[in-house]
Amino acid sequence: MPEVEGAKLAVVLPAHRHPALLPEAIESVLAQQADFPIHLIMVNDGCPFTETDRVCRSYACAYPDRVTYLRQPNRGLPAARNAGLQFVLDHLPAAEAIYLLDADNRLRPQALARAMAELQAHPEAGWIYPDFDMFGTPFHGDPGGPYSRLLHAAQNICEAGSLLRREVIKAVQFDPDFRRGWEDWAFFLAAAQAGFRGRHLEDFGFEYRKRPESLLAQAGRDEAGLRTQLRDAHSWLMNPRALASLEHAEAPRFAILFEDTEEAFFATDPARLGAPVPDLGRAFWASRTGSTRFHFPGYVVATTRAAYEILRQAGVLHWVFWALQCRAMAAECAVLELVAGARFAVSEGEGQAASGAVVLASSAASTGARIRKLRLTLPCLRRRA
Repeated sequence: MPEVEGAKLAVVLPAHRHPALLPEAIESVLAQQADFPIHLIMVNDGCPFTETDRVCRSYACAYPDRVTYLRQPNRGLPAARNAGLQFVLDHLPAAEAIYLLDADNRLRPQALARAMAELQAHPEAGWIYPDFDMFGTPFHGDPGGPYSRLLHAAQNICEAGSLLRREVIKAVQFDPDFRRGWEDWAFFLAAAQAGFRGRHLEDFGFEYRKRPESLLAQAGRDEAGLRTQLRDAHSWLMNPRALASLEHAEAPRFAILFEDTEEAFFATDPARLGAPVPDLGRAFWASRTGSTRFHFPGYVVATTRAAYEILRQAGVLHWVFWALQCRAMAAECAVLELVAGARFAVSEGEGQAASGAVVLASSAASTGARIRKLRLTLPCLRRRA
């Protein structure tokens, strides 16, 4: 097959069992308002309905310079997308980006122009992903804020209807084993593993048709099996050590306040403080807007730099944070009192007033929260005295 000249953006549209909905998806691509050429690749994945073939052929004949029609035996959605992506690599040398559209979804007229502009404005982004704007059964989901591998490991925040840089599809393909669903989740995690990062575009212009029966609904019924499959395929990410490292970098668990130096730090690993937080109050109130775009740690720790150094040098810093968090999970607030003694010892109880060397509280704790007290006896304090 000869090369398709000039197309700057390609749209890959797999078709299987959606002959009545397919024309709406195709028309939404042909109606795109952009100052660059767009080429549509339709992939008939062995659809048993002759209407699907008839619709695809009619558009390919009507728009021979803008539409390519491919057919293959039924191999599943991931393999159909791969066939379209491979066609782009082999026959569309000028295509800088590829958009993935399913046959039952659609685009608003300026969607691809806006997404392409965002991709060009951010060369560090490997793909541009949309909001979840659903019609049929209406729903809106906002996965806004900086792209997070930690959040992506827990939630499928990147819809398949995303715009991919050509370099991404050179490095990553859809896993054909994910025929039952979540193939987009597995694909974008593989792209993240390859070093690419996504970028969210608000009001992208992508519209997802939510139907009572669909691949999404089928995936929901098989969630446990798919989650196991996803975890096995991406064990590089979904293991405790990797997740803890990502949490420290992207969504730290503790806001640590040093009262004596008036410094604040965000961290999951208290031994790795990094740079101070410039405006703690602003960070806190931004997180209270209810948006996922702003993160504030779940626990606030108030102490002094001197007490912190004592715990660090005694080798109990991680244990103290773990022990206080465990107690705060039950009582919202936990207090550590440091005591000098002949040997290491721990005792605990309950109290009404928060005082001590270290105070850890949930960032959502109420003023009347129950307080758990922990007393830690350290020989090093006796030597200091």
